[in-house]
Amino acid sequence: MTDTVKSAAMTAPYQIRAVERDIKPPDRGEVELRVGYVGICGTDLHTYLGGASIFEFPVVFGHEFSAQVLRCGADVDHLQQGQWVGVAPLLSCGDCSFCSTGNNHLCKQRIIFGAVVDGALRERLIMPAEVVFQLPAGVSPAQGALGEPLAVAVHAVNQSKRNLERTNIIISGAGAIGLLIAMVVEQRGANQILLLDVDEKRRLFAQELGFQTAHPKEAPSSTADCLFIATGAAEAIAAIPELLSPLGVGVIVGIIHETELDWIQLLFKEGSITTSRYFTLRDYQEAIQLLGISGFKAKSLIQGQVAFAELFVNDGKKVMSQAQQVLRLLIKM
Repeated sequence: MTDTVKSAAMTAPYQIRAVERDIKPPDRGEVELRVGYVGICGTDLHTYLGGASIFEFPVVFGHEFSAQVLRCGADVDHLQQGQWVGVAPLLSCGDCSFCSTGNNHLCKQRIIFGAVVDGALRERLIMPAEVVFQLPAGVSPAQGALGEPLAVAVHAVNQSKRNLERTNIIISGAGAIGLLIAMVVEQRGANQILLLDVDEKRRLFAQELGFQTAHPKEAPSSTADCLFIATGAAEAIAAIPELLSPLGVGVIVGIIHETELDWIQLLFKEGSITTSRYFTLRDYQEAIQLLGISGFKAKSLIQGQVAFAELFVNDGKKVMSQAQQVLRLLIKM
C-alpha cells in the first residue's frame, strides 16, 4: 500500500515548499528508513541562492543524512529494525564496468540523489540496502549525517595513493571538506598539516582543532608531499607547482575554475596532479568507521541544529541564512 510523507522541496531559487511524496513498502533488497538528521551542504546553499546548478526543480533536496531502520525487504540480512544507519546516496546501475569494479560513483547512469531525484528531506524514504550501513557504537545519529562529506574527504586522500605517515600535507581551503581531509590525514599519521584559507574565521576554527593555518599569500615554511585543493579558487590551482615538493602529488577535490599553470616548474619537480570526484562505497564504509574512533574530530563541524518545520518558514530564508554562517547545519527531522 502506498503512503505519503511530508517532504521539503526546493521549487526554485530562494523557495522551499512543504510537499507530500508517495512511499511504498520496500521491495527485495530495499530498506525503509525514518530520516533522522540531514546536513545542508554547499551545493544546496549554492542552488538556493541562485547559483548555476544541476538541480531539477522541484526536487526534495538533502543528501547528507542519517536514519533509523523501520523495515527491510526480502534478502536484506545486514540490517535490523531500530538500527541507526548512515546512508551513501549512490544510485547507480550496478551492472556496468564501473559498478562491477566498485567505482559506482563513475557510473554513466548514476542519478544525483537530492538534485535530479528526490533526496533525504523526507520523513521516511526507501533506499537500496547496499548503500545503508549501521553506525558504530558511540556514533550519534547527528554525527552519522557527516558520513557523506567525510567519505568525500576519504576518497580525496585515497586518490593521493600515498602512505601518509611522516609526510608534510598542505590543504588549500579550510571549509568542511578541507577540515575533514585534515582529520583523515592526521589519523593516517601525517607529520605536518597546514591549512590555507583567506577567511580568518575559518583559520581560527582550524587552529582550535589543533591545525596550523596560514593565509594563502604567506609562503609556507616547507612544501607539500601531498597537496589537497579543497577550494574552487583559481589562485589555489595556480599555486600547485610552487607548493609541491619534488615528487609530490596534488589532489584537486571538486569543481575548479580555469587557470594557468606553471607546467615547467611542475615538470622540474616531477610533480603530479590528480583529481577526486565524490566517493565509492568503500570510502563511505571507511568514513563511517572513522566516525567511531575515539578522538576523531569530525563532530566539531556540526555547529547548529534546527527542526524540520523551520525549513518552511518564509520560504526557508532563515534556515538557509543560518546554514551560510556555519560549517554544517543539521535539520533534525
